Amino acid sequence: MAGAVGNIVFGTVGHETRPEYTVIGEVVNLVAKLEKHTKTERVQALTTRESYARALEQGYRPVQAVEERLGRSIEGVAHTVDLIVLAQ
Repeated sequence: MAGAVGNIVFGTVGHETRPEYTVIGEVVNLVAKLEKHTKTERVQALTTRESYARALEQGYRPVQAVEERLGRSIEGVAHTVDLIVLAQ
């Protein structure tokens, strides 16, 4: 499991008898890469530091200690990403 925050576009595409739902945006691509990256980090769940900070601002309280992993290189992402491990 992986998470991040950002702007997205959500919509229905396809024919009216067979609609499909899609989500488009840079953050969607980042989350897909983070999901794959959980294997590299050998963890079950992680999120970006920004996403974790926003969750805390909105009242989220972790039930167990989290681990910061700063400056991680993720395949397909041009910049390093600060990660928070939510579950080992």
